[in-house]
Amino acid sequence: MNTFRINFVRRCTKPLAGLALMVMIAATAYAEPLAAIPFDTVESAAARGSAERQVIVVYFTADWCGWCKRMSSATFTDPRVLKLAGGFAWAKVDTDAQPGIAARFGVRGLPTVMWFNADGVYLGERNGYIAPDAMVELLTAQAGNAEAAGAHQQKMALVETSTAALRQAETDAQVAVAVAKIVETAATQRAGRQPLRQALGDAGPVAWPALIEQLRSERLARRAAAYDLLAEVTGHDAPFDPFAEAEVREAQVAEWRRWYAKHLSQNDSELGQPSATQPATRPAARGTHLPSP
Repeated sequence: MNTFRINFVRRCTKPLAGLALMVMIAATAYAEPLAAIPFDTVESAAARGSAERQVIVVYFTADWCGWCKRMSSATFTDPRVLKLAGGFAWAKVDTDAQPGIAARFGVRGLPTVMWFNADGVYLGERNGYIAPDAMVELLTAQAGNAEAAGAHQQKMALVETSTAALRQAETDAQVAVAVAKIVETAATQRAGRQPLRQALGDAGPVAWPALIEQLRSERLARRAAAYDLLAEVTGHDAPFDPFAEAEVREAQVAEWRRWYAKHLSQNDSELGQPSATQPATRPAARGTHLPSP
C-alpha cells in the first residue's frame, strides 16, 4: 500500500486516464506472488491445515534474533520457497510475546521451524538458520506428509511391533529374535520404554538369557539398553559396564549367566519356569497402548 500511496500522490495532478492506468498496474502487481510468506497465528494455521489438509509450518522467532532476520529477508522471500509455500499452512510465533507457546513445544533456540501434519501431530523440526536451498529441500520433502503419522506415533508403532513379537514367540529362537528387536528399539528411541519393560516382565525369566546375550552386542547403545532393561526386569544388581573393554564385558556377561542358572535352579519349581522336562508357557497377549489423553 505504501508504493500505491506514493505513486498516487505523485500522479494526483495528472489526467484521470493516467490515474486509471496506474491503478491497473498496481492491481496487476498485487496479483503476483507475495513478496513474503503470509504467516498466521498458530490457531489459525492449525485450522487451515486441518480444513485444507495441509502440513502446518510453525516458525519461532524474536525481534532480537539476527539469524531470524536473515531468514525473513532471504529465505522467506526466495521465489522458489514462495512457489512451494502455498501448499502449507504457516504460523509465526514471537517467543518473547508468546513464551508459553514456545515452552509448550520445547523451543530452545532461534530460529526454529517445526512441521505438523494436518491433524496437528508433530512431524519434526529444524533448528538454526535455514538457507533458501535447504528450505526448498525441506518443503519438498514435507509436501506430501499432511496425512503422515507423527513422530511419536511412528515410534509407538515400532514399540507395538517389538512387544507383539515377544508375546507371540513360541520357541527360544523366536524369543531371541524378539528380545533383540526390543533392545534395538530401546537403543534408538526413548519413547515407549514402559511397554518394552512390561513385555519383558510378562515374559519373565524365559526372556532373560536372550537379554543377557544382548550385553555382548558390538554396539554401545545396544549394550547399554540391554543392561538397563535387564537390571529393571530382573531386579538383580550384578555389574556390567557397557563402556568397558571386550574382555571385561565378557567376564561380566559370564557372571550374569551364572546368576541366571542359579536363579533358575532355585526358583524352577516355585515359579513354574521351564526345565529340561517342562515346556515353556507364554503369557496371554495384552495391550501396550495407554488411552490417548
